[in-house]
Formats: sequence, C-alpha cells, structure tokens
Amino acid sequence: MLHIKANGTIAQLPPERLTLEQMKALVGGYIELVWPMTADGRKICMVVNEEGHCHSLPPNQIGTALYGYAPGVVGDIIVATRAEYNQCLKHPEDTVIPEVEPAQAIELLKAIVTGEYPW
Repeated sequence: MLHIKANGTIAQLPPERLTLEQMKALVGGYIELVWPMTADGRKICMVVNEEGHCHSLPPNQIGTALYGYAPGVVGDIIVATRAEYNQCLKHPEDTVIPEVEPAQAIELLKAIVTGEYPW
C-alpha cells in the first residue's frame, strides 16, 4: 500500500491491517473508498478524505491521475491493490455488496427499496 500526499511525497505502508483511526489520520479526516480502474482494467482501492473538497484540501495530482475523473482527488490518500485491501483495509464488519451486471442492478435496487434485500 502507498500513502500518497498532496505534495507528491509517496511512502510505502507496512503490510498490516490499518484501523479506522489510522486511516483517518493518514487522509486527514473521514474516509471514503473509491475504486478507480487502472489502464489494464484492474480495480484499485483509494482511501480518500470524504470531505476533502468541502475543506478545500490541496489537489493530489498523482491521485487525480490514478482516479481519472473530475473533479479530481484532493488531500492525502492511501492506494491499495484489491489483495492489499482484503488483507489490510477490509474489516469483518464491513458490509459486502456484491458486484452485479447492469441488467441485474434494477432488480437489486427494487429489493433494497422494498426491504427484501438480505442485509
């Protein structure tokens, strides 16, 4: 896993499970997970500051290049592969929402809205 600061500094994080408090300290506030796709089609996990834009944190050019969408990434971030996410970031109490094909999305949303989805 990498800790990429907005100033361009990159540090390798040790391969151990991070607590929520450690992740919050590394990104400077509440966390949000985003899953951009790499050029070769693999998803990576980015832990970003959920309120970074509200607090006008400085742009993170490396994070923005990895994310690839506007309005871009701000503040310090954590970047992990899917394997690193499973090993170091995912916690047993995390809700798992299955990945579905677009055709299945409508049925899934109906089940959630009607209360039939088995949380």
